[in-house]
Amino acid sequence: MKANNLGELFITACKVQKVLIDAGIKFCFIGGISVQRWGKVRITKDVDLTLFAGFGNEKKFIDLLAHNFKPRRDDYNNFAESIEYYF
Repeated sequence: MKANNLGELFITACKVQKVLIDAGIKFCFIGGISVQRWGKVRITKDVDLTLFAGFGNEKKFIDLLAHNFKPRRDDYNNFAESIEYYF
């Protein structure tokens, strides 16, 4: 993706949305892409979102997204599962 190409970024967001809706996964976009909806200009290069995965189900979501999209890191699985939870 070319830097600052919002058209391509929105196409990617639509693809992510379709995969998650088709899988019945609750989610919401966050970050730069979400503020575009409210008319706030913000340059961004990625699509950020939050998934409602629950605890212990993360691998299912990681695998779904990695199957449908090219991960940016080779160690995406370890990286995604290494998040620590604080309460």
